[in-house]
Amino acid sequence: MFLTYLGGTVGSTLSGRFAQRFSPAACMSVGVAILMLGTAITLADSLLLIILGLTVNAFGFFLAHSLASSWVGRYAQGARGSASALYLVFYYVGASLGGFWLEPFWQWAGWQGVALGSWLLLGVTLVVALGLWRFERQTL
Repeated sequence: MFLTYLGGTVGSTLSGRFAQRFSPAACMSVGVAILMLGTAITLADSLLLIILGLTVNAFGFFLAHSLASSWVGRYAQGARGSASALYLVFYYVGASLGGFWLEPFWQWAGWQGVALGSWLLLGVTLVVALGLWRFERQTL
């Protein structure tokens, strides 16, 4: 299972290359969509597909996260260090609260419920990333 994080290593590595060729916010949107796809793959009955889904999740997550982190530093008007620190605070608070958010979905429908709860939150994240992409296009 630990090897699924190799997908995240690849995602982080490729994020810089993608951001040089494409809009970082567009790449964040793609990362979130990949994360949603990976979550769908984990719904399979095959253990190999579940492991593949977790690997795809790691890839999509670290692609989006590394781009989001650099996006904050790039577009902060002032106090870039504070803006980056604030991003990390929200990142860790969100990660800490994720279990509380998903627990009712688990009680309701098991893993399928967790996938649904994840998609709801990822859908909001995707809308925000698309809004950032629109912001980027307006500022260029």
